Amino acid sequence: MMIGEDKNLEIKTALNLVLYELYHLDSIKEVKFDERGANYYMRMPLEKRVRIKKALDWALENKGHKFNESLSNLSHIDNGEIIRFLTIIKNGFEEFNVIEA
Repeated sequence: MMIGEDKNLEIKTALNLVLYELYHLDSIKEVKFDERGANYYMRMPLEKRVRIKKALDWALENKGHKFNESLSNLSHIDNGEIIRFLTIIKNGFEEFNVIEA
């Protein structure tokens, strides 16, 4: 799927905010999105949360994208694990109504 340059930059920037969290994880297997995670995102302006949600939607519609190449030093993480991580975040956004509050 081709997207315009402005849209592409918006998605990339929002997705990088989420992927940056991978630098602070010991294991993706232990990731859960709970009230603490919801509160982290809820402190962000609504506009930013909406952009992140759109980026998560795009990412999960484009699972063939090499997400592990998006940020330096993430290439050692299996792309499937990153997709699993993004799915957890997206599901948490929906479960805790992160963009509706």
